[in-house]
Amino acid sequence: GTLFLDEITSLSLAGQSKLLRALQEREIERVGGVHGIKVNVRVVAA
Repeated sequence: GTLFLDEITSLSLAGQSKLLRALQEREIERVGGVHGIKVNVRVVAA
């Protein structure tokens, strides 16, 4: 899918770190989850 992020610079450093990890590893973890979930996403940032 496609993820549109507006005002990306206002994201906290912790949030930026998590986003970078997700983009590099193509994997996210749900809140309270213990397993990673593979994702296929393109990002549009403004």
